[in-house]
Amino acid sequence: MKQLAAPVFAFATVVVVGSCAVAPATSPVSIDCDETAGRTEEVALDDLTALVHLPPCYDANDGAYPTIYLLHGAGMTPSSWVDPAIGADVVAEQLMVNGEIAPVVLVLAPRSAAPDGFVERVMEPLVEAIERDYRVLDAPSSRAVGGFSAGGPATALSAFSGPARFGAVGFFATTWSDRIGETLAESMAERSDRPAVRIDVGDRDRLQGNVERIERDLDPLGLVPEVTVVPGSHDFEFVADRVDDWLIWFDDQRA
Repeated sequence: MKQLAAPVFAFATVVVVGSCAVAPATSPVSIDCDETAGRTEEVALDDLTALVHLPPCYDANDGAYPTIYLLHGAGMTPSSWVDPAIGADVVAEQLMVNGEIAPVVLVLAPRSAAPDGFVERVMEPLVEAIERDYRVLDAPSSRAVGGFSAGGPATALSAFSGPARFGAVGFFATTWSDRIGETLAESMAERSDRPAVRIDVGDRDRLQGNVERIERDLDPLGLVPEVTVVPGSHDFEFVADRVDDWLIWFDDQRA
């Protein structure tokens, strides 16, 4: 397991009212100042709270950034992603500073107890708030979404229901259900976009059987996911060991 430095927290609640300037069309391709750490802020969504991790040099330039939305599993919160046990913010900063991925804004979404209503209650207002209050690119090709464990169904609904929102979708050791598959088939019938999809799971994960189920439900949609099975179980160590690879894959999908 990689050794992660503890993340630095600098929380500031962002009230999702008001406005900001329209995001420029250009996006920074590398870290262009001496900073090596970004900062994490809170975004209030009614009775829920999301976290946004801004990259190093965010305040030092006027470029607009791509976004990666991460959905946590049961028993977790958005802050679990930036807890030292996972340290997704620190990993992202290291990749950005080393030039392995372009600077990106991480959006750590709250997860409803059930996926029903998640898109309307959480994802739609969250995307709207992020694109209003931060300098981010607003095209689906510049957004990615990934979910771990019980965050998988909400990830699927966010990506494959309603209008096109995300150009890349990750299912990381996720739960699944036949009803989700049926919903996707109906939702995608009117859409022409086909996001890139990746499925990751540990070889000792109790949810490994869901890989075949997800592939089965994506096949009628013309979606062929990239499947990666690696040593690991269903725990924080699996996530911590894989998060750098996920971030690099998301970055590659925009190239």
